[in-house]
Amino acid sequence: MGIKIIDDACSIAGNQGTVTVEGADPGVVSSTAAKQEVLTKAATMGLTRAGISGQGGAYPVDADGKEIGSMDVADSIITYRNDFQVTSGI
Repeated sequence: MGIKIIDDACSIAGNQGTVTVEGADPGVVSSTAAKQEVLTKAATMGLTRAGISGQGGAYPVDADGKEIGSMDVADSIITYRNDFQVTSGI
C-alpha cells in the first residue's frame, strides 16, 4: 500500500488546513513522499505556496478508519494515518 490522501479528513479554513495521509506503517505516513503528497493536495485545496507547519504524528486506525488508542487491540490495526497542518505562503 502506498500513500493515500483521506479526502474526508482534509479541511481548509482561510490560509490554513489539515491534510490526512494513510499508509502501511508509521514510517510511510511520515516520509518525504507523504509530505510531497500533502503539499500537492494542499495546492488542489487552494492553498498557494503551501508549506507544512506541523504534524500530529503517525497513529494506528482500524477497518472503519477510527483511531486505535490502546496497543491491547494491536491486532485491530489495519493501517496508519498522519495529520499534517498546512499553511499558505501568501
